[in-house]
Amino acid sequence: MVRRRGWLPVAACVGIGLNSIRLRGRVGAIDVIESVDHGPPGGAPGSDDPHAQRPPYVLLLASGVRLGPEHRRAADAYARRHGCEVLDLVPAEMSAHRILDLARMVDPSTYRSARLARGRGAFQAVLVDAEVLARTGLTTADSTDLTDLTDLTEAELVAVLETCKRHAAASTDLAVLPGLVGAEPDDGRTRLSVHRAAYAWEPARRVLPALRDAAILLGATSNPLAALAAVTMSWLQPVAVGGSRLLVTPGTLRRSMLTRRRGALLQLVGMPSRTRDLLGAPTIGPDPATCPRAPRPIRTAGRLTPTEIAEKRSQYRRELARVTRKVCLCR
Repeated sequence: MVRRRGWLPVAACVGIGLNSIRLRGRVGAIDVIESVDHGPPGGAPGSDDPHAQRPPYVLLLASGVRLGPEHRRAADAYARRHGCEVLDLVPAEMSAHRILDLARMVDPSTYRSARLARGRGAFQAVLVDAEVLARTGLTTADSTDLTDLTDLTEAELVAVLETCKRHAAASTDLAVLPGLVGAEPDDGRTRLSVHRAAYAWEPARRVLPALRDAAILLGATSNPLAALAAVTMSWLQPVAVGGSRLLVTPGTLRRSMLTRRRGALLQLVGMPSRTRDLLGAPTIGPDPATCPRAPRPIRTAGRLTPTEIAEKRSQYRRELARVTRKVCLCR
């Protein structure tokens, strides 16, 4: 007879299965950009297309991400034809944890029409209309030297995409772009920083996978077969979710069980320091504002120099920390 704890892995199996079906439906709703897009050429003189005279797009790339010129033209044509001012580009082949994160963060069927939805995507490459980019303050409206921005961190792309979604609430979308190649190797080192930025106001969503794992472990001794089935389903979940639309990068599935839980372990390790920050205790260690290894600023095409951007960023972080601490104390 199965003990009460033995039903926990069974419930985990059912939950993983139902959630995989839900996430697979989300991935299947993402459009795929054809390698040779036959859309109208952007900005061509005399074009009758209403989107053809729109300003050029600026491409923002995460560090290590590669995109060929022919695929860039296909993405530009797709964005113009569909009236997208902001388009998050999703690689057709990603590591296992990225496929799950994308499906959990974005519901493509409602993403564009949901004006209050947060900007979400794969955080690898983003096409942004020049006018929208000017409205965000990352560049100026009269800039003539608009160039693609490369070597951005994924956490920076989270902030950029959230800001662009607010300025283009009904014209922000995402699409799969075959030919877009992510950074390699992908060992999940940046996953924790992305989750902290994306789920800053949704901390519960960061612990749900840990609760699932805890349920499996608690019932493993009482029902080992169900626990083994739950672990296997969790391991193969990225393949089931991605289907034929998003393929798992070879080699990442084998170590995905450890990669996907690495962030949770790092989160537990960093919990004492975050607790001290919330309680207003003195910070242990160097000040991020003066540390020589502080994060480098986003390289934009605006008038600000990198030094000025770094100063403004540190001021913003100090102000944000002060306001956050005040809000927590008021609660």
